[in-house]
Amino acid sequence: MTRFFAKKAIAFIALLLPVLVGLTGTASAHSLKLRGKMETVCELKINDLARGLNLGKGESSVTVGTVNEQCNQFGFVVGISSANRGALVDQRGNRIPYQVQYDGSGLLSLSGEWMWLRFWPSVGDNNKDLQVTVPARPQATAGDYSDTIMITIAAL
Repeated sequence: MTRFFAKKAIAFIALLLPVLVGLTGTASAHSLKLRGKMETVCELKINDLARGLNLGKGESSVTVGTVNEQCNQFGFVVGISSANRGALVDQRGNRIPYQVQYDGSGLLSLSGEWMWLRFWPSVGDNNKDLQVTVPARPQATAGDYSDTIMITIAAL
C-alpha cells in the first residue's frame, strides 16, 4: 500500500511541478507611497534682560534683550515696532525718544515699523541682540518712563 501512495504522490507532484514553476515566472509587484508633511513653524523666543536705562546720563547701544528667530520656511519676515512710536513715556505723557539696533543694523527710530526679510530657514541657535540708545536728558521730568517693543515673525 505504501508503494501505491508513493506512486500517486509522485504523479501528483509531476502534475503540479509545471504549475509551480510557472508561478515563479509570473511574480507580481506592488508599490506603497509614503507621504509626509512638515507644517510651517515660525516663532520667537525673547530673553528680556530687564535693564533699567539711565535717562539723565543717557545710554549707548545697551543690550536690552536677545531674540531667537526660528522659522523653517524659505522666506520669512521679522518686524519690530513700538507701542509709543519710539519714545519712553511717563504717566503725564512726557516723551524721551530712543533708537534701537537689531541684527547689526544702524540706529533706527521706532516711529514706524521696521522689517527684516529673511530668505533662508532659521533653526537652531539664531540669536539677535536688541540694543537701545537713549540720549542724555538731564532736564527730563522725574518719573518712570516706559515703552513696549513688539517683535513679530511670519512666514511668507
